[in-house]
Amino acid sequence: MTFRHFLIPAIDFVMAPRFLVVPATYSLIGLSACGGSTPPPKTPEVARVEARAATPLARKACKGDGDDSVDIGGNGKAAVRHVKAGGKEVCAELDLNLDGRVDLMRKVGANGQIELEQHDLDFDGRLDQEAFFEDGKLARKELDTNFDRWIDTWVFCDGAFITKLERDRHRVGKVDTWEEYSKGQLARVRYDDDADGRVERWELYRNGKLYEISYDPNADGVADRTQSDMPESGVGVEPVSCNGFPLPPAPADEPPPPPAFTTPAPTTTPAPAAPAATATTAPSPTTPATTATTPTTTPTTTTPAVPAAGGKAP
Repeated sequence: MTFRHFLIPAIDFVMAPRFLVVPATYSLIGLSACGGSTPPPKTPEVARVEARAATPLARKACKGDGDDSVDIGGNGKAAVRHVKAGGKEVCAELDLNLDGRVDLMRKVGANGQIELEQHDLDFDGRLDQEAFFEDGKLARKELDTNFDRWIDTWVFCDGAFITKLERDRHRVGKVDTWEEYSKGQLARVRYDDDADGRVERWELYRNGKLYEISYDPNADGVADRTQSDMPESGVGVEPVSCNGFPLPPAPADEPPPPPAFTTPAPTTTPAPAAPAATATTAPSPTTPATTATTPTTTPTTTTPAVPAAGGKAP
């Protein structure tokens, strides 16, 4: 970790909507003669921003009713000092380079989690940064980047990622530059170039590369001129972490929700076709089957008549 990582130019942006009020005047002539529609007014890109005022960066006291000190350097001075109140640690002071001056002060809340840290990053005996924690996680940092003992940079965090930065770029005692980040990568920058508390210029970034600049000299929130012919080979801005350490992989976008579960309709198997009807009739279950007997007919033998003597047969 280097000092440069902590002194990152910083800016935050707070936008409140401004509405353009367009009076509509109706007349019989206008209604009868005008058949077309009036195009809608432009929506202001920027209306109002919060120009946060700079404040002094001063040490906060680390006091309690007892402490435990450790002399690491053997110079008779405490390199680590744990301060307690009621038997619980409330703050600690560390001399990181063993020069006898406190370089890091850490306050602990009632829940035992860190609430505040103050850093002297260049070991000159003066504070350079304050870090604020929520539920033990880094939430915001305030820095003095020009060593005048006034806060000029505000960094807002979401885990390890910077979400937005505010910066007093012109050293006028209030914020004049606002930056927005997406997963630690620069997405938009807004500038108040004349320190009047209004934005006159803003830049848009894609994948960390500048692709559009808009100019609004009258600061009415609507761009009067836009430049979008940025060279594609421009150098991109690397993602920035909130704590100075290498960034973890950017979180993936939320996956689409799974399709709603539906119970499949039951599959109906068609019944087999009935066999063709036969000539044989099934016997009744109550009447015994009757076997049809074909009667045997005895042929009748006819004896021809014998003709009478001298005559013919009839």
